[in-house]
Amino acid sequence: MALSREAQEALEQALEAAEVMQAPGVSMEDRALAHKAYEHFMERYAWYKEEDEQLCAEENGDDEASFC
Repeated sequence: MALSREAQEALEQALEAAEVMQAPGVSMEDRALAHKAYEHFMERYAWYKEEDEQLCAEENGDDEASFC
């Protein structure tokens, strides 16, 4: 199943925040901010992904929910 634009964007932003957390020379304060951003975008991703799956199940019928 393809991700919605919103889910894809949230995942990309979470990955960018993860890169900042792991980058050398980043201050502890900036790492903490990046970690909060990562958590925020992963929560958004999970929410959008769940919405995508529900929409897919509704469009394909309950029998096809595993397909989503």
